[in-house]
Amino acid sequence: MPKKPTKAYSIGSQKDLDAFSDSFTRTSGKKAEKKVVANATNLSSLNLQQLDGLDEKIYLSQTKVDLNLEGDVGVYNAALLSPRFTRRGFKNRNISFLIPSSLDAASKALLEERICSFAKAESASKVKNLLSTGAVISMDEAQKLGLIDTVIDLSKKRGSNAGKSAVVSSEGNPAPENTADGK
Repeated sequence: MPKKPTKAYSIGSQKDLDAFSDSFTRTSGKKAEKKVVANATNLSSLNLQQLDGLDEKIYLSQTKVDLNLEGDVGVYNAALLSPRFTRRGFKNRNISFLIPSSLDAASKALLEERICSFAKAESASKVKNLLSTGAVISMDEAQKLGLIDTVIDLSKKRGSNAGKSAVVSSEGNPAPENTADGK
């Protein structure tokens, strides 16, 4: 039986996030082998009250979610970085923790609490401080804080042997790697 292709979503607006959220269905006690990929671009706004419902839907559906942060992203994207996802960012890209001044105090507190809960326990106070100052951090720093799992470096070659080159010996010039005694 052929394997079903992985469903991919592009999340660049609240409407896209709503469609992503609506895609999750409950399973009837069976473990779903379903996996989806969400590529999140910089969100300019977000319904913060919807996020707990999204987390519940994903948990109940037992869906595996790969969340890729595409490009430089903002504070609303950081609110999507649930540890339930496999979270990836790209090297030389950033996350801005600048919270819009248009948010009321309750929404600001909800946003800060949610983002801090995704960080490693020992990093939560540092994340709170970064949020209060509106700092911009690199994906590498986000990984150290526990906000993302993997930083993808597109400048590196793919494959496990990418950094190795073949050593060829010629007559009269044997390569030590290819001789029995290694000398």
